[in-house]
Amino acid sequence: MVVLNFHYGQIREAQTSVSELSGPSGIQPRIAVGIQGPADYLHRWRDVFSLMSTRSEVDFFCLIYDGTVNETMVDAWRQEPNSPLKEIITNSTTTWTTGRNVLAQAMYTEEVKRFKQYEAWVFADADSWLMKCARCPTGGLGAACCWDYMFRDVLLSNYSFATVATLAIGEEPRTLGHLSNDTVVDITFIFRDCADAQVQAFHRDAVPILLPYHSDLDSLSWWSSQAMLFKYTSGCLPDANVVLARHFQGQSETHKGYPRNPRNLTQEGLIVSNLFPSIADILSRPGMCSEQHGGTMRIIDPLHPQLVDWQHSEAFLRCLAAKEPYFIKEIGMDMQPAPK
Repeated sequence: MVVLNFHYGQIREAQTSVSELSGPSGIQPRIAVGIQGPADYLHRWRDVFSLMSTRSEVDFFCLIYDGTVNETMVDAWRQEPNSPLKEIITNSTTTWTTGRNVLAQAMYTEEVKRFKQYEAWVFADADSWLMKCARCPTGGLGAACCWDYMFRDVLLSNYSFATVATLAIGEEPRTLGHLSNDTVVDITFIFRDCADAQVQAFHRDAVPILLPYHSDLDSLSWWSSQAMLFKYTSGCLPDANVVLARHFQGQSETHKGYPRNPRNLTQEGLIVSNLFPSIADILSRPGMCSEQHGGTMRIIDPLHPQLVDWQHSEAFLRCLAAKEPYFIKEIGMDMQPAPK
C-alpha cells in the first residue's frame, strides 16, 4: 500500500525552494513549526513571531500552495535577530495531508543536517496565526502571548505530553466558567486522545508513531487522515494527549475548499490495521475516541507533573517497534534519525 502519493525526491523536483534559511550561529531551536497556506499569510506570521519571546526556540517551515512569495520581505525577515524562518517550500499540488507530510520531511531533514532532534514538532493551519486564548489580549500581541504560553509553559516545560492541541472536536464552547481568568487555567489540561488538528504539537518521541499522515482516503475526505491518526493517539498513546484549557480559538476564516464527504470509518480502520498487523489489536480496541465526550479535566503542578509514563508503556513500545521503520522510510527518506 502506498501512503504518500510521492516520495521526497520527487517532491523536491516538483517544488521550488525559495530559501533555506538558518538562524544565528550557535542557536539550536527546540521546536519545529510547520504551516501550509497562501503566500500572503507569510507577513502575518512574521508579525506574530516578532512579538514572541520564544521565537529563538522555533524553526519555522512554510509550504506555500499559491501566489508568489515576496522575496524582499523574506530576505528582511531572514536578517532579523532570532528569526525563526527556516525554509519556504512552494507546491501547488499538495492536499492538507500530503502537505503536512512534506513539512514533516523538511523537519526531519533539518534534524539530520544539524545533528540534533527537536523536542516537539508543531503543525498548524495557516489561519491560526491570529490565535486567541484566555488571559491574553486580542490582536497580534495577544496571539504572540498565546503561542508563548503554549511553547514556553507547556512544550518546553516539565510536562511530557505525547500530543498537545488547542481545540477539541465537538467541544465548543468549552465549559471553563469556574476557572475564569484565574492563573489556575494555565495549569489545567483536558485529557483527550482525539483532538482537532488545527494546531497540534507532537512530542518528538511520539512522532515516529504518529507520522506520516495517511492520504489513502484524501479523494473522499481530508478529515480521514486525522481520524486515522486518532488510531495511534488513542491506541498507542492513551491518556497522554491533552487539549489546552486556556480556551484557544483560531481565526474565523473561510477555509480553502476540500473534500469533506462522509468518512468511511471501516476503511479508515482497515488501512491502519492492515498496514501494521502486529499492532492491529491496539489500533482497533473498542471505545477509541467515541467514548471520550468532553475529556477529563485535570489541574497539574508543573513542578511535580506526575504524568503517565507513556514512553515506557507496553502500547508505546509495541507501536514504536512496528511503526518506526515505516516512519524512517516515508518521512526520513531512509536517512537514519539525528540523535536526541
